[in-house]
Amino acid sequence: MREIPQVFPAFIYYDRPLEHLLKMVPSVCSLNLFTSKNFPAAPDEVGDRKIDFRLYGFEEKVRSNIVIGQMRKDDCRPATLRSLLAFWIFNPTSFWCGHNTGFWKITALGSLWTPPQEFFEQSPGINFGTLRLDSNQTGMYSEDNDQREFKEWGTDWLFLAVK
Repeated sequence: MREIPQVFPAFIYYDRPLEHLLKMVPSVCSLNLFTSKNFPAAPDEVGDRKIDFRLYGFEEKVRSNIVIGQMRKDDCRPATLRSLLAFWIFNPTSFWCGHNTGFWKITALGSLWTPPQEFFEQSPGINFGTLRLDSNQTGMYSEDNDQREFKEWGTDWLFLAVK
């Protein structure tokens, strides 16, 4: 695992509609996909409060279930879309990795959605400065829908967690 020791604070406005939060970020791909219907608030996403974030990175390709297991071991949970937006709003420069590759890619494994005509669960992520869904990442269901095959994330991805 790549060490990213910094804790990133932010204030989250859970009571504001998702569509309001989306207006506060610079770039969104396929805005019509990011709706409260597709990404409803989690049961504990109520009120406005300060939270701390951690980023997880890995030196080798990694599967989502391994990432989530490491987060839980550290008393963290995967960030949701709303958490990802708050992180972006309060820490806009944290996406710049400071070398030739430009921006980190950061995803929120706590919000998964399978768009129509797709087989993969997709998670919201910030990829090169734009909020988008990433289809090759989280998981695919078999035809009988009881087996899950996890895909691997590349080493250029970071995973956002709520502490």
